[in-house]
Amino acid sequence: MISLRLHKPRKMKRRLKFSTYLLALLCFTSLGYAQQERILVESSVDRSTITVGDPITYTLSITRAESVKVEPPEMGINLGQFEIRDYEIVEPRKTQAGGLTESYSYVISVYDVGEFEIPPVTIAYTDVDDRRREINSQAIRITVNSVKSSEAEDIMDIKPPVEISGTRNIYLWGAAALLLALCVLIVLVLWRRKRSRAEVREEELGPPRPAHEIAYEELERIEGLNLIEQGLIKEFYTEVSEVIRRYVGYRYYIITMELTTAELVDSMKEAEIHEGPIETIRSFLEECDLVKFAKFIPSRERMSELIPRARAIVDATKETLLPTIPEKKEEIEDQRPETVETEPVEAEPVRSEKQP
Repeated sequence: MISLRLHKPRKMKRRLKFSTYLLALLCFTSLGYAQQERILVESSVDRSTITVGDPITYTLSITRAESVKVEPPEMGINLGQFEIRDYEIVEPRKTQAGGLTESYSYVISVYDVGEFEIPPVTIAYTDVDDRRREINSQAIRITVNSVKSSEAEDIMDIKPPVEISGTRNIYLWGAAALLLALCVLIVLVLWRRKRSRAEVREEELGPPRPAHEIAYEELERIEGLNLIEQGLIKEFYTEVSEVIRRYVGYRYYIITMELTTAELVDSMKEAEIHEGPIETIRSFLEECDLVKFAKFIPSRERMSELIPRARAIVDATKETLLPTIPEKKEEIEDQRPETVETEPVEAEPVRSEKQP
């Protein structure tokens, strides 16, 4: 009986120690598994109170484990009423926990007064089980104040009238100057109207060849310049977008080169063009505008797809030409069947005999 009492506490201690080790192992395993799927999205601004038109820096940071695959934010993400003025991708850096932190920086501004909110940005990622998930950043409120320093300087008192000597002469000179300015304005309006009609007439006539042939040649020329390899991304997108703009103008007989993308879309709708080509061209030109004006830098794969996408637009909208009809008189006569020329035969005169 004494020996049993001595060995029983030792067995209890061993069992307790084994259970403690097992619990620690399970906690460590679950912690490591959670570490593999961990992802954190944070958004921040350098200041939350600005005046109208002031630029602010909006930063989107993604901290993730190396096993988590993240889809980078799409170009031209929705930032509410804020306009994107610049864009920069920060080099990824490793964290102390062994993960990665990727940052995307936007320089934005707004031109209204009041309280505004930068909406949450949705980030898509794939976990270790290849399941696609989404996570949102937090919204940020921005206060935009007016540029005016104080209300006292807003409205000034009206100054009393001042008498000026030689008022009659001033009126005469003023009337003459006004008449001269009116004449110049009329001449300028007539000149601009004549010029615009000439431009419309020139574009209505169209190119001497089909519009799609010229577009194909221009795209092939741009492809041979190797602008992407030279790092001239903005010039590359500018060249390709101008080719599509000229093609749309020649193809549908509308003015395109001096219009914004939104105005060009309105002109295409007024020309009663199908909704499908309008949406494709609008999306293509908006992407080019982001690179030209918002300094957006697309991926290498996206750049290489630009010219094939432009060719696809031309293929889908090019005009099918009918068989040519000869217009010249010589061409029509050449198509007539040949006639065999015969020598003229003289007919003998018919003699009539008189009856007695």
